[in-house]
Amino acid sequence: MVLHTVQAGSSEKCDCLVMVEPAERTEWIYRGENSQLFATRTDTLIREILARYGMPKVRLAVEDFGALTFVICARIEVALERALEGKMPDGIKA
Repeated sequence: MVLHTVQAGSSEKCDCLVMVEPAERTEWIYRGENSQLFATRTDTLIREILARYGMPKVRLAVEDFGALTFVICARIEVALERALEGKMPDGIKA
């Protein structure tokens, strides 16, 4: 269960800023200068990561500043781990 708002990453070039906060249902938004170009790829990535974490009820926002896929993935995972305060679903290792 997510109790507070957390973030991971930065607004620096080639990075992304991920915010996770408690919500009534799972939802996410992806923004960035090239978000229209990479929206489908990032939407799939977010779905896959949230599914691995048991689809927690969170509002996840990704602000992309030119980050590569592996950076976005890492930032989302760190933010979720911080938000879940180490209480990972079965099968997930911090």
